[in-house]
Amino acid sequence: MKMMDTGRRSALLRSLVAGLALGISLVPAKLQAQVGTGPAPSEAVVDKRPGVLSDSPTRNQNLVPGDLNVIFKEAVGFQKAGNLEQAAREYQQILEKSPGMPEVLNNLGVILQTLGDLISARKKYEAALRVEPEYDAALNNLASILLREGEYTRARDLWLRAVAKNPVDSELRVNLALSYRKTGEPDKSIQSLRKALTLNPKHATAHYLLGEILQEQGDYEEALRAYMGYLESKPEPGVEARSYVQHQIAELKGFLGILND
Repeated sequence: MKMMDTGRRSALLRSLVAGLALGISLVPAKLQAQVGTGPAPSEAVVDKRPGVLSDSPTRNQNLVPGDLNVIFKEAVGFQKAGNLEQAAREYQQILEKSPGMPEVLNNLGVILQTLGDLISARKKYEAALRVEPEYDAALNNLASILLREGEYTRARDLWLRAVAKNPVDSELRVNLALSYRKTGEPDKSIQSLRKALTLNPKHATAHYLLGEILQEQGDYEEALRAYMGYLESKPEPGVEARSYVQHQIAELKGFLGILND
């Protein structure tokens, strides 16, 4: 991804915030906040990236003129390539002709979140939800910010709505499990993670978090199975997380061996 120098980054952020003040939405819509794994049980939530973009305004396809659909796809391409300035310009073109498209608002929220402006990103997601209250991507993205800000109950409630809208998305199930963990509902967290693994048996984060929670609950055999599942799922390279899991596996095997003697 092409890096942006500090001056240009600040200028883009100022222009996006200025757009907010004018009621102009400069940033796009669909992002699913990816929650990664941490190297220790106390670090359950580590955002690896702001989110995944919507590739097309599918919800509004019959309402969007063909030229705007083309611009949207171009903007998504620029955003994926890290050219946030050009992506923002393209999204602005769309909003000038078709205000209030939730996908565009959501993807602009992703840009703002990438720039570190969570307050403005939150406003974008909220604007997308005013247009379409059960838009699962915006629900998910707003919930991810609320979780980071310590608003655990609100985050949980948004993820419940997102899961109801899109029950086959394993990422939503994992994020819901994270919020259950924060609200002190470990049994529901375990249930949500098991459902995520039913949908995607190779979901590394789900295995990892399941292992942590089961270990905290004293179910060491099941925790061991979950940690083994994490390694077998071939997670993305992460030396600290992998090393931590291998350490936990060794300790659990030793502990269970003592118990079985």
